[in-house]
Amino acid sequence: MKKKRDDRRKKRLLLPACAAVLLGACLLLRVGGAAWKNSQLEAGFTPSPRFSDYRDGVPMEEMDVSQYQVALSVITNPVYGVYYFTCSQDISYYAAPGGEPVYTIPAGTELAWSYGDFLMDTYPTYWKGWRWGTVFPLSGEETPQGYFFVSLSALEGLVRDFYNATPSVEKERIQRGLSRKEVRDGLLRRVDEIFYRRGVCVSPDLRAPLWGWDCTLLAGGCALTAGAAVLYRRNMRKES
Repeated sequence: MKKKRDDRRKKRLLLPACAAVLLGACLLLRVGGAAWKNSQLEAGFTPSPRFSDYRDGVPMEEMDVSQYQVALSVITNPVYGVYYFTCSQDISYYAAPGGEPVYTIPAGTELAWSYGDFLMDTYPTYWKGWRWGTVFPLSGEETPQGYFFVSLSALEGLVRDFYNATPSVEKERIQRGLSRKEVRDGLLRRVDEIFYRRGVCVSPDLRAPLWGWDCTLLAGGCALTAGAAVLYRRNMRKES
């Protein structure tokens, strides 16, 4: 009887232990896969001697972005018409990432965008999640001129608002078999893709994040199941 009881306890111990190992392996694969993807991205990049500002670390506010119009000349944008939509969140522009906003388009502002034009195009910066671009123009209101930092998440929200407000464009996306993420990345990161191919820089926004919310869940699950296995084993020792 005692042997059967011990066998049952060992089987019960095996479940959380195996779960901890499985979750740990998934976490390693997730982080390792992202690291491998980033290493391949770096390995496939061929720097151009013509465009060196990013590689030399020239501050964004001192960079002459007009020199990159040659690299971006491959972009062709058919304009399909002007669409009006309302932004659901503030769009803030900064002189430095994380500082005080220089200008903010408040949530609820109606915006006009000719689908296919260059208003969504921004330049990569040295910081992941931060872009370098001009202020989205507002009808009948003067906006600051020049380039400013703007968060990528704010621009992603802008694209989402646009698609939510334009069923005809959303229908076209579905007919073409594209996900919203593919369209969003195509609009907001196409400059990064061109810069990569033309040897300008490897944008931080092209790199896969090594750690994300999924990693936190996996790590938490691994810790909980491993802890449960340890506690169960201690109880087994006390009872034996």
